[in-house]
Amino acid sequence: MKVGDLVKITNVHSEDTRKIGTVLKFDLYHGENKYLHHNSIEPIVEVLWSNNEPGWILRARLEVISESR
Repeated sequence: MKVGDLVKITNVHSEDTRKIGTVLKFDLYHGENKYLHHNSIEPIVEVLWSNNEPGWILRARLEVISESR
């Protein structure tokens, strides 16, 4: 996955308007896992969604459907 790729959410909920979008950039999410009682670092992706709203999502929830050149 790289900037410019077209992606979709693999486990989208019916009320979620973010279904398909274009990758803008990458980062890491530093969160606390309340169940395991330790901090976790997970890759996240900023996506410009088809509803014209940018937003961040866990990389693990995305699938590339078309690669940019």
